[in-house]
Amino acid sequence: MLKLLEILESKEAEYPATLEQDVKRLSTDESLSYNQKNCMKLLIGEKKVLQYLTEFAKLALELIQTFKREGEIVFKKNTGNELYEVYVKNILTPFLKGLLKKSAESQPKTSNP
Repeated sequence: MLKLLEILESKEAEYPATLEQDVKRLSTDESLSYNQKNCMKLLIGEKKVLQYLTEFAKLALELIQTFKREGEIVFKKNTGNELYEVYVKNILTPFLKGLLKKSAESQPKTSNP
């Protein structure tokens, strides 16, 4: 997940303008041709996808790092974003619970004296 976040952030840094700047330019620059407007819309779409994936990767990292009790708090804080709420609830949470279970099963058992 860290590598994904690195890639997303470096890709976002390659753009000469921010998402907000592009949105503003599209809505205010009347000198843009039809093709230029379409190119701006494409760039805005790309940046929105990168922004969404970056936010999701950050949330996933936070959940992974603090999964048990703390993970539930993080998840509740971010509920309402339907785009990734279903993924976190149905895929990521069961996956992490499975990892925790396998990790606990692989730990050497100690007997109490």
